[in-house]
Amino acid sequence: MALRDQIIPIDILQRLTQQNIKTIFEFIQEDSEKLSQICLISFKDIVDLKQNLISKYSADPQRGDQIYEKVYSVFKNISTGVKSFDNLLNGGLLIGNIYEICGFSGDGKTQFCLTIAANITHYLKQKIYYIDTKSDFNSHRLLEILSSRGLTTEECTAAMNLVQVVKVKDLNQLITYLDYLKNILSAPNNGCRLVIIESMPALFFHFLGDNEGSYI
Repeated sequence: MALRDQIIPIDILQRLTQQNIKTIFEFIQEDSEKLSQICLISFKDIVDLKQNLISKYSADPQRGDQIYEKVYSVFKNISTGVKSFDNLLNGGLLIGNIYEICGFSGDGKTQFCLTIAANITHYLKQKIYYIDTKSDFNSHRLLEILSSRGLTTEECTAAMNLVQVVKVKDLNQLITYLDYLKNILSAPNNGCRLVIIESMPALFFHFLGDNEGSYI
């Protein structure tokens, strides 16, 4: 920010400009004794002016550990609950990324998604949105995963209450809900850590032609 934006007498601004001191940063960086001679004001007044400018325009001091925790909470990985998979991903799922789980029927895609859901809701105590496109979400399978970890009934209930299941029947409903969800997730402290969509192909089948998929 330019010094001329501050309430400083014109004659002093002119003297500073002649010495190529035009910004607040340049003024603060300059030797106070030298500034006193340039501006023709006392050393104490220069120091007071610097302190006022620093107080007005500098960022609030923060502890290093607080900054680290803030950054870590945004960019840290989410454990999938499957150690070998976490190792493959160098720690787990990276927040802000989109992942597609592919495989044949019966390969364990749903089991993997439910395992991640159990991990987030129990260990992180955070909400997930589970978008069900086939109307076959099985809460009993999720309960089995949680129970297999030795959780009490109360702990299982608390974890399952953090899973919000949303049923959509077609692609238009999905797009509409994702647009709605975007507004929810953009709010601070929304409490959501993951959105799972199961599954995308089920929605696109409605757009396929008889043989060639000419309508997709």
